[in-house]
Amino acid sequence: QGIMERIYAKGYDDGSAGKPFGTSLEESVGSGSDVPYDDLGSVAPPPATGLGALGFTHLMSAGLIVKAGYDLGKGTDGVWNPANIVPNGKANPMRLMMPAFGMYRILKALGVL
Repeated sequence: QGIMERIYAKGYDDGSAGKPFGTSLEESVGSGSDVPYDDLGSVAPPPATGLGALGFTHLMSAGLIVKAGYDLGKGTDGVWNPANIVPNGKANPMRLMMPAFGMYRILKALGVL
């Protein structure tokens, strides 16, 4: 019988006997019995690295970077021109802050920073 089955059986027996929740488990762990918590192992997977570390929030950050680049490149006539990015960025430097934070998040997830 596996660890989880034994823990479940102890909980079921507690409930059937009308004992408070976790009574048998506390007794068995306290006395060093057959159900040590160490045998359960880690339930959290190891952190992802490389491109696997990029999740939905990083996709949103990338979208924010693209949108900000597009907005910075628009001229007064509404036409996009890459030559407009630098002057528009200098005119309003706060528009560069959110894409900078997004770029930081992505580079940190990729392990570059």
